[in-house]
Amino acid sequence: MKLLKKTLISTIASAIVLSLSSCMHYPAAKNSRPPEELSKEIEFDLWKNYYRKQERFDFSQKEMFNNKKYRIIEVTINPLSQYSGYNSKTNVFDFYISKKNSKNPTILLLPIMGGKDYPIESHFARYFTKKGYNIAIVHREQKIDEEVNALEDLDALLKWTVSDNKRVLDWLESQNEVDANKIGLFSISFGAIKGSLLLPLEPRIKAAVLGLGGGNLPYILAHTTEKGLIKHREKLLKKHNLTLQEGEEILRSVITYEPYEFAKFIDPDKIMLVNAKFDKVVPYRTGIELKKRMGNPESLILPTGHYTSLFCIPYIKSQAYRFFERKFSQIEGENKLEKLVEAK
Repeated sequence: MKLLKKTLISTIASAIVLSLSSCMHYPAAKNSRPPEELSKEIEFDLWKNYYRKQERFDFSQKEMFNNKKYRIIEVTINPLSQYSGYNSKTNVFDFYISKKNSKNPTILLLPIMGGKDYPIESHFARYFTKKGYNIAIVHREQKIDEEVNALEDLDALLKWTVSDNKRVLDWLESQNEVDANKIGLFSISFGAIKGSLLLPLEPRIKAAVLGLGGGNLPYILAHTTEKGLIKHREKLLKKHNLTLQEGEEILRSVITYEPYEFAKFIDPDKIMLVNAKFDKVVPYRTGIELKKRMGNPESLILPTGHYTSLFCIPYIKSQAYRFFERKFSQIEGENKLEKLVEAK
């Protein structure tokens, strides 16, 4: 038994070392293109039907953890009556507050799709919090089966996720512990897909790490190997008597919030992508094509699949932290320069 345990530990350790040694870091393209101006139609649709900026909130908070370095509260933002028709959902997130400084950079963390808890996200959150960052882990939708009864419902769900995340940012920037000039985004898997849709619509986000995401949503949803998505996909296809190909064609006709189309509105200088070479959950080819459409930003390529990318977490953490530090330092330098100019 002891020999088996030692062998298992040795195998895992070897896999981690091999994974870390094979990870590739690519700097941003030297001639990155500037972002295109966001379509007014997209902005107006979001404003009209889904989101209005909030400065007053009906919210509650529950203390979850507290030690010398950080504390965690669960925040619930309730809808206000005057926002009937938009901002009308209840938003819940775990807010990790660093005690390193009175005001800290803050990262919005969008999680993976599956599961009831947030073990992977919490691991990243504790790491960043100890480095002096606040982290907000936005809880995933728990009733997706109720919200997506037909393939045509998916586009509205994507718009609501953008609205929900903007609303969380509204609350965060009102908090004394948050440096509103240094807000970042860290997102994983389906969270990274959401992040690629949020970024063009959210100028408050100054730096973003999108991990294991991709574009071409109809293709991803039709070819993913993620069991939860397959189960829900098969249920919808059977309910509406559709083949997989017919379902993919319907998605192409109804989805307007598509990462490939939003990519041109994103500044490649403020993002870092993470892709896994053998990813079949979010197929690798969709991530690489998204990278091209984003203007070839800084990126990490992992020698793993979607789930085995866990072996590369130490590398991802350190690279993401360096990226955020670099981008936030640039902002600090720009602010100091502006003050010097104003003083003259």
